[in-house]
Amino acid sequence: MDTVLTDYEEVCVLAEKNIALNEGNVAGKLMAAPLEWTTATAESLAVPAYQGVDYILCSDLVCAGLYASTGLVNLLRLLLDANPTAACLMSHELRSGDQMQQFVDAVRACGMRACVTSKDRVPPAYRCDEIEVLLVELGDSPAPHDAPPAA
Repeated sequence: MDTVLTDYEEVCVLAEKNIALNEGNVAGKLMAAPLEWTTATAESLAVPAYQGVDYILCSDLVCAGLYASTGLVNLLRLLLDANPTAACLMSHELRSGDQMQQFVDAVRACGMRACVTSKDRVPPAYRCDEIEVLLVELGDSPAPHDAPPAA
């Protein structure tokens, strides 16, 4: 399985150094690719790094400063349109004044479904009351066995 690590172009240099340090320790190919949320288009994502994707993993991308941003929502829609069977799993820390519902509403308004995964689906060693995992996929109905996000 190949893995693409994305970030701002200037940060990809660091990712490439980490990839080099881990060469031979990971199955499949690791690569870094720049990805700018606000300028991504279907054409800019029509490159091998963003095709044939099974999972999109996001760590702590959803925080108060990004809830009002349409860039992340639009990027997810573009990636899922290019990879319609892919699933996006987004982990984030629950913070005081958390406004996750605003993000979920924006995701749903763009024709995607979003739901908080059940804590039972997270291996016990990785569970934490302060961390939530959001599942985002194409479609407009909640995934089975998942709870709707808390308001």
